[in-house]
Amino acid sequence: MAKLRYYLLAETHQPIVRLLGKVEGDRWIEQILDREDRIEIACGDIRLTLSLDNLYEDTGLLTQG
Repeated sequence: MAKLRYYLLAETHQPIVRLLGKVEGDRWIEQILDREDRIEIACGDIRLTLSLDNLYEDTGLLTQG
């Protein structure tokens, strides 16, 4: 998957998302996202902006304390 530049890992038991991006030299950097962060996903002319609330909507994880 040489063309893969980013991928997103969403935890299934808690609202934590990790965004991994490829930088020069084929190294990967990881960014931990919290509820205030927004993720922009672009594919051709389609662009989506999501929050953790969007990703975890209807899972029950956002109301667990």
